[in-house]
Amino acid sequence: TVVYKTFADVEEKKFSTLIAGKAEAASKAFSLLKSSETGVVEYSSFRGLMKEYQPMRGDVDTLLIWKFLTRASSKPDSLTSAEFSLVYQAISFKWNLLSGKEGVTCWYRGSNKVLVKIVTSVSSFVSSKGFEFAVYGLVGLNTALLVLQAGLIQTTDQDHIVYNTEVGLVFMLLYVAEVVLKLLGMGLRGYLSCPWNIFDLLVTTTSLISLVLVFSSYDVEEHMSTIVVLRLVRVLRLFRMKKRFRDVFGTAVILLPHLVSTVIVLQLLYYFFAIIGMELFSSYDLLNCCKGSPIESFYFHHPEPHAVLHGFYFMNNFHSLPEAAITLFELTVVNNWSIIMEAHVIVTGTGWTRLYFIIFYLLTLVVLTIVVAAILEAFLFRIQYKKALKKEDESGQLAVTVNISSAELSSLPHSLPSRLLSKLKYSLPRLEPGSDTLLTFRGDKRQGGPERSCSIFSTRPEVLGQIASAGVGGGRVGHRAGV
Repeated sequence: TVVYKTFADVEEKKFSTLIAGKAEAASKAFSLLKSSETGVVEYSSFRGLMKEYQPMRGDVDTLLIWKFLTRASSKPDSLTSAEFSLVYQAISFKWNLLSGKEGVTCWYRGSNKVLVKIVTSVSSFVSSKGFEFAVYGLVGLNTALLVLQAGLIQTTDQDHIVYNTEVGLVFMLLYVAEVVLKLLGMGLRGYLSCPWNIFDLLVTTTSLISLVLVFSSYDVEEHMSTIVVLRLVRVLRLFRMKKRFRDVFGTAVILLPHLVSTVIVLQLLYYFFAIIGMELFSSYDLLNCCKGSPIESFYFHHPEPHAVLHGFYFMNNFHSLPEAAITLFELTVVNNWSIIMEAHVIVTGTGWTRLYFIIFYLLTLVVLTIVVAAILEAFLFRIQYKKALKKEDESGQLAVTVNISSAELSSLPHSLPSRLLSKLKYSLPRLEPGSDTLLTFRGDKRQGGPERSCSIFSTRPEVLGQIASAGVGGGRVGHRAGV
């Protein structure tokens, strides 16, 4: 409880400081950019700021950020203090072009109307609920057959096997068809922009590898365990079926940075104690030690290899770095750690040996408690976020749409870098001069990491007070700003 409370306080202080710091930075930037006559920020000044702050953004991105900030303003040609305070939220969006001249969602920007119609139809099909539930049903049926085959594996022969190669081939072709349809309907960029699609692609690839191994000259009987594991990876797609499963999976992704840093700390701790253990205990042989003590049976090793009474605890030693690491891991998981400790006390002949093991146990206990605290805090983040914002508010924070007219695009600078960035990022359609076409862009924000954590903390009253004291005007500064 003490470790968790300390960890939670440190996390809250870190993100509260980050939010307040961004609010203060936005306030100072507004003071430098605002016009001395009108007290607002003009587009030319804002464009200069973006060129210095994020030069790889491009003019289209800058215009999209400006349109997002002024979307509710009666004067879209300038930014007030309250609108400018949302600049950190605006730059966190990743923009994608949704609609072209026909006003339909289609990644294909060519002039071939037949292809546009095909791509649009496939896009509507793969984004429908019917297609989604059909895929879930396919994965569920595949899982049921795998479970049935596992239950009958001892009672059926090869001629009456349930999940044979032909059945696996049918499922594989259906999975590949799903990937092809999504690539055709969403485009490569749109398909890879969704992490779940990347996850599905990896699972389908592993399934394809298992099928190739079966039909190739690969020794199936000898490596059947590898093929079975690759087949079972398909079951992981069931994570997408229920939102609660997706929340657990998403929380695990949020935890990765915490866990990586914790694993590094744990490895350093292992290395530190392994070196000390080798210096202290590498000269002692634990084989058949501890005679006459209560733990003698754990270290007794009969000279006959086929004897029943064997104790293998003598292998938990510090003779080398790998053996020391294994010994420390067994101490970490509390695998009869007192027996290992008492054996080293007996062979060294001093009770001070216990101090080494007790200190290591206490330090690893603190590190593992921090891991548990990080997991609890991540789930608490998600629960607080769901309570603080309704579903509509959450989707509005994580995804927005902005319209840009062809006249606004034509007014942008036509420099070579600007045109290259626009072409590479958006594949803008060819617009006829003088046309009044509207292009719709969708901005998506990362649903994990610092953005999500800042959104959670920005709803707390104490954090709102810090933001207000940072000097940014306007009532919308902290409220659901996600700065």
